[in-house]
Amino acid sequence: MATHSIALVFISLVLQAWCMRSSQDRLDNRLGRPSLELDGCDPCAGVFDNCSREEEVIAVESQSPTALSFGVMSLNMENGLNFPEMLATKNKLKPLFRELSSSDVVFLQEFNAQTGARDCAILKRKMSQDNNVSRNLRCVFPQGAPLMTLLDAKNLVFDEAFRVAMVFDQDVFEYGLAALIMMTKPAMLNKVEKLYTHVKDRVAMLVKLTHIKSGRVINFVNFHLDAIRDDHNVRGQDEVAESYHRAQVSDILAKLRLQPGALVVMGGDTNVRLSRRQAPTLCNHLFSDYAQTFSLKDACGTSMRCLKTPTHFPNKFHEAGVKKFVKFLGQVGVLKPARLDLLVTNLPIRKPAQALRTGSLSDHHAVKAYLNVEKMEVDWSFSA
Repeated sequence: MATHSIALVFISLVLQAWCMRSSQDRLDNRLGRPSLELDGCDPCAGVFDNCSREEEVIAVESQSPTALSFGVMSLNMENGLNFPEMLATKNKLKPLFRELSSSDVVFLQEFNAQTGARDCAILKRKMSQDNNVSRNLRCVFPQGAPLMTLLDAKNLVFDEAFRVAMVFDQDVFEYGLAALIMMTKPAMLNKVEKLYTHVKDRVAMLVKLTHIKSGRVINFVNFHLDAIRDDHNVRGQDEVAESYHRAQVSDILAKLRLQPGALVVMGGDTNVRLSRRQAPTLCNHLFSDYAQTFSLKDACGTSMRCLKTPTHFPNKFHEAGVKKFVKFLGQVGVLKPARLDLLVTNLPIRKPAQALRTGSLSDHHAVKAYLNVEKMEVDWSFSA
C-alpha cells in the first residue's frame, strides 16, 4: 500500500513538472521568434538582425582611447556545497580560474549565510592564488546587513533573505555604500516547486563603487530571482503579471531610484527557463520596462553564440534530499539546460560575456564580461 502511494505521488509530481515545462512553452509562444525586422543588434530591445554568428566577438563597440576596462563575473554557488574543492581543483577548470583571477567584481548567488565567511575567504584566496599576488579584495555579504541601507523592509526574516554577496578589488574600486532591496514574492507555489523552494523574504543587493582611475560611480546590482514558473502572480496583487520575473526586476529597478545617466551593471540568476531558440530574448523579456530609460544592454553584446549558450544544467544538480528530484527531471529531459544567468549594463562592452564551465562546483556556468568606463574629464577652468 505504501509503495502504491509513493508511486501515485511520484506520477503526480512528474505530471506537474511537465505542466511547468508546458508553461515555459507557452511563454516561448507568447514571445514569438526573435525579431529580425529592424537593423542592428540590441537584445534588450528585441533586435537581432546584425548579431554575429561568429565563434567569438573580440569587441562589440568602438573603443575610446581614454577608456579603462574591468572584468565582472556572476556565479551561482549552489549553496557553496562543493566550494572548498575550488582550492584543490587545478587543471580541470583553468578557463574559469583564469577569468576569476582577472575579475575585479564578482556577483555571488545562492550564498549560504552559515558558510559565507568561509566561502568568501576561499574565493579571495583563489582569486589571488592564480595571479601569485596578494590582491586587496573585499567581500560584501548580508551578515553585515545592519550596516546597510535596507529598502522597503517589512517584517524581514534575516536568515531567509540573504542569498547574494559580492567581492570586489579595492585597488580598482573604492567602496561607497551597500543596500539590500526587498524583492516581490509569489502568492503561492505548486507541489513541484515546494520540493526545492519556499515562499521566503528575498533581497537583491546594490553596491555603489567608485572606479578609482576614472572617478566614475557605478551601481552594481546582484540578484537571484525566484526559482518558480514565470506565470505566477505577485503576492498582494490581484492581477496576474505578464511575467512574474519581469515584475521582480522592474520592482528592483524602481526601488533603486537611480537618476538618469547613472552607470549600472546588473546580473545574476534569473530563473527564467526559455528554450534555446528563445534564449536570446532573455534580456528583452526581463528588462524591457527599463532598458530604454537606462540604455541597458545584454553583456553578450552582438554575440549570438553567447546569447544562446545555456548556463544551467539540472542534470548536474548536487544538492541532496528531496531536491534530488530536480536532477531526475534534468536526466529524463523534463528540465533541459537553459540560459538563466546574465549580465546587463549601460557601460561600453570591451569583450562580450562568455559562459565558463564550473565542473562540480555548481550546476550553473559562471558568466564573465569585460566592460569599459570612461575617465572623467577634469575642468581646470576657473573664474577670478
